Amino acid sequence: MFRSKLIFKDTTPDDVLERLKKEVAEGFQTRCGTVIGKENGKYEVVYETDDFSRYSLGITNLTDNKRLVDNLAFWDWNDTEAPDEYTDILEDMKTWTC
Repeated sequence: MFRSKLIFKDTTPDDVLERLKKEVAEGFQTRCGTVIGKENGKYEVVYETDDFSRYSLGITNLTDNKRLVDNLAFWDWNDTEAPDEYTDILEDMKTWTC
């Protein structure tokens, strides 16, 4: 199972938070299918699927959203069946050159 947890900063205004949650949900609606998110409290959303293509396209759709990235405190990527397959997306984005 591929899983991504997004935790928004608690300083994110409510109207911005709701808009960003909607944008994340839209980002996970890909040509390969939709990954459904589950809210775990006001600031946390988790997306899980067994379909890697849906999952990876969703992640790719979201990494260019600067407003989203600026309002996240945490964003990870992992394969729950292979715990060593873990990435802190926000940390990795700091090293991207393109």
